[in-house]
Amino acid sequence: MINDIMNFLNIEDKDMIITKILTDGNIKEVHLEKSLKAEYCPACSSRMYSKGKYIRKINHPILQDGYQLILIVTQRKWRCTNPQCNLYFNDQFNFISKYKQSSNITPYMILNEMKNIHVTTADVARKYNISDTSVHYIFLQFLDIRRLPLPEILSVDEVFLDIDYRHRYALILMDFNTLDIVDILPNRWEETTNAYFLSIPLDERKKVKFLICDMYNPYINYTKRYFPNSIAIIDSFHVVSWILTKINSYINDIKKRFQIRDRKLYEEFCKKNNRPIDFKNTPVSKEVYLLNNFRWLLLQNVENIDYQDRPRYNHKLKAYLNTYDYEKMFFQLDDNLMNIRRLKEKYIEFNKTKEKDLNKVAVLLNDLIFLYSHSSLIMFREFSELLKKHKQEIINSFIYIIDNYGNERRLSNGPMEGYNRTPKDFKRNSRGLDNFEYARSRLIWANRKNESILSTPKSKKEVYKFKK
Repeated sequence: MINDIMNFLNIEDKDMIITKILTDGNIKEVHLEKSLKAEYCPACSSRMYSKGKYIRKINHPILQDGYQLILIVTQRKWRCTNPQCNLYFNDQFNFISKYKQSSNITPYMILNEMKNIHVTTADVARKYNISDTSVHYIFLQFLDIRRLPLPEILSVDEVFLDIDYRHRYALILMDFNTLDIVDILPNRWEETTNAYFLSIPLDERKKVKFLICDMYNPYINYTKRYFPNSIAIIDSFHVVSWILTKINSYINDIKKRFQIRDRKLYEEFCKKNNRPIDFKNTPVSKEVYLLNNFRWLLLQNVENIDYQDRPRYNHKLKAYLNTYDYEKMFFQLDDNLMNIRRLKEKYIEFNKTKEKDLNKVAVLLNDLIFLYSHSSLIMFREFSELLKKHKQEIINSFIYIIDNYGNERRLSNGPMEGYNRTPKDFKRNSRGLDNFEYARSRLIWANRKNESILSTPKSKKEVYKFKK
């Protein structure tokens, strides 16, 4: 029975014995000591004699059932009987280190918990009955996360961490094939990226063949500045987002016109009926209601709209309406809305083409540029200039590769956009961040599957060298 308990406690020392086990509420206490036997001096081989005992209270979080496990360890002091030697030492244990109040397994359990980016240091601290400062320290003490080798397909994007002025937008580098985070830089400033990328040997930088990014010009210029054998690829998501942002602004302008009209009507009504004017009480008109709640009919891809034939009663509009009714009412609000949708869908159709011949893609894109450049709508004329400026990078986005799993994939920043939610969730759960090195280590640790742990932990000076 005792051996079973010792095995369960995961204690390596074979000469330990359990003297008693106590339970007080949700705290379990296991009293341990080394079995008493003759001790001989390791220096002169003389007999040692005991100078007494002292008690150590060790947190051993092996239980995961809501109980706190405390090991009450009795440690004997020994002194050599040879007066010329007079060596003095204490009992040593494999499962605890000198001056530590937690067992040696604790850091590894904490590191495993921290693999989940949604778990905060406060959560881990409560679970393992230590302070959140200790969790933070242990995490940095046992990890020394370095960048991965540069991949053939490199995705770059920024994420808003807002730690301080220097660490406002962190630059994330991702391997498109493996989805591993290659590294995270504190910012995207030129002085930072120059120092970082130019410190990497040119032969390694030449291995990068594709650089996937958004339309931020400094990213596109990385191909000339740092990766001479690469071509830039603008992610299709960002191109579509650009025109959707313009369309959304146009809808807001229409809404403002109706709101101005509504305010004037409300003001006239109040004056006519001798009532105080409080524009906060301006009634929401049918037009403003539709523009607020049904703009998705224009912004969403037509093929993704779930058209419902069955009408449902709308209390605001006081009528039974289905999707087709809402669509008709929405597009009657402005003469340009139907044309905007038609032109927007032209690009969506182009973006979804399965064409792999880049010359044919170029012809399709040139046709769109010509169409948009002759549009009566300024947003699409501006869009044509954008497409013209980044034409080659957009054409490059129709390159397909075979990934590590044998699947054919179009090059895009989709994996990066999917990952970018992780740092945002981490920042929100942490209620703000104040240490970039911790944030970087935590994000990469949660992402990488085979990141190693230091066999010899860092010193306190090394842990806090980044903290200012």
